[in-house]
Amino acid sequence: MLTQEVMFYVNDCELIPVVEVDLLKLDDSTEDVQWRAVVSLTVADGQTKISGDEQYIDFELPVLNKRTGKRLYYREDPEEWARSLETLYHAPQLQATIVKDTNPPPSPPDVPREKVVVPEYSRTLR
Repeated sequence: MLTQEVMFYVNDCELIPVVEVDLLKLDDSTEDVQWRAVVSLTVADGQTKISGDEQYIDFELPVLNKRTGKRLYYREDPEEWARSLETLYHAPQLQATIVKDTNPPPSPPDVPREKVVVPEYSRTLR
């Protein structure tokens, strides 16, 4: 696999967020379902590093920002764009997977769900 271990970068005693994403392609050379990384993208401190076949990443395509739900371009925020690549690359032929994220979006809060009650009369309509 093309990934490498990425640790926190320290700049003036401040931890810098790091996002590492692999784009995985279905390996059709075997009968088993196996994925192989074709490119690895690491974004840290405004710097982007690519390992592998760059043709699979299109920096002009917008993604759906995982934090805001809005359209986001690489030029606007490379770190959030990389973090949200899973919303763009999720086809059976090519998938993005987050390998490392030191500043992930917060999990959605647990919201109490209202119990659904089906009225008795609706059951008799069959």
